[in-house]
Amino acid sequence: MKEADRISDRENENMAQEYWDTEIERELQHFRPPAEKLTIRDCADLISRLTRNGRKALEEHLQDYDDILLHIFASEQINDPLLSMLGKNPLPQRSIENYCKVIEIMWQYGDEAVVNVVDVTILERLSYEDALWQRFGGFISEEFKEYINTDVLTYNLMMGGVRPLA
Repeated sequence: MKEADRISDRENENMAQEYWDTEIERELQHFRPPAEKLTIRDCADLISRLTRNGRKALEEHLQDYDDILLHIFASEQINDPLLSMLGKNPLPQRSIENYCKVIEIMWQYGDEAVVNVVDVTILERLSYEDALWQRFGGFISEEFKEYINTDVLTYNLMMGGVRPLA
């Protein structure tokens, strides 16, 4: 493959990603809280919209497990890509903001099982590397940061010693 073709492919991929991120951002801006708490299925559907292959990933997850195991699905579809993005320079700002918005929606509107996934799977994993953890803190609301610092870091024993978000 010629260098020009590789550059063109990369540019096309970047444009497609930019378009996807813009559409997801628009969808998340218009998110309206449901009358009922978000269920595991609701959140799996929300997470699956973050990426272009998210629906396929959810279908494969359902085939593999015969159910939605949100701790596993969130780890694969939120934690892994978000940690990768938080480690990049320059940061893919819009993508990170979309992921953080989904996490906050899950926390704000999720039922008890969903909030448990946020607290135990998502936040715990994000806190493993302090530099990435602190970067994450720069993308979330003050309200969510306060919840993390006062509740999660206090009551989640697995996060003992984790530095509060600035």
